[in-house]
Amino acid sequence: MRLLVCLAALGLSCLPLYGEQAQLKAGEAFQYSLYCVQGFIPIPAGTASLSVAATNLQGAAAFALDMALDASSVVEKVYHFRTRFRSLVTPELEPILYEKSAEEGSRFYVETTTFTRLESGEHSVDCRREFKEGRVETGRETRKGRIYDLVSVCFFARSLRRSMAKGERMPVSVVSGVKVRDRTLVYSGEDMARGESGRQVPCDAFILQEKKVASTCEVARFWISRDARRVPVRIDMALKWGRVSVRLEKMCPR
Repeated sequence: MRLLVCLAALGLSCLPLYGEQAQLKAGEAFQYSLYCVQGFIPIPAGTASLSVAATNLQGAAAFALDMALDASSVVEKVYHFRTRFRSLVTPELEPILYEKSAEEGSRFYVETTTFTRLESGEHSVDCRREFKEGRVETGRETRKGRIYDLVSVCFFARSLRRSMAKGERMPVSVVSGVKVRDRTLVYSGEDMARGESGRQVPCDAFILQEKKVASTCEVARFWISRDARRVPVRIDMALKWGRVSVRLEKMCPR
């Protein structure tokens, strides 16, 4: 919130995949403009990127999903932020390892989560968050269904290609810090989002929600193109220091 106020002052205006195939293609790269959102007003704040690369982990095929958020030079004069997300997943989009490093003002921390499928069939995560001053937080939790992270749950939304009814709800478990949050992915219907060259792109829109004691909060929102490529055209996220929106500028291959 402090960041948004400062920018304004400057005048800078889990579950199976439902029978669908994981939308993973090595070599995909997406470039975005990054905005901080104050109310309904998007304020230019930097750049973002999302990419998919083939890799392997202990000899097994895997994919690395990398996402980066970087403040612009103007914003850096007010507030420093730089965030990196990496999600290693199987070809079936089952998370293996999740890493996040975040610089937020004077605060810096690194999160690491390892995912394990137990002999019982349940899914377990071991989470660790380490701050630059040496403080460490840990957590371990288990769920009956698959557990995602912030990046892989976006790709889960990409994989949903079947016909869905507006308002359809899918329970998902998502790692947040050193805890697992039980959330709901809601299909909010068809919508338009600005894509490359400013053109409007028909999309499927999904809202990731979390129920609080007396209300429901929106954690993220994904706009996925309705064509065969299922491009993440726009992603809105609620972060510790404010709400951000990333909007597609360029993708490779075209």
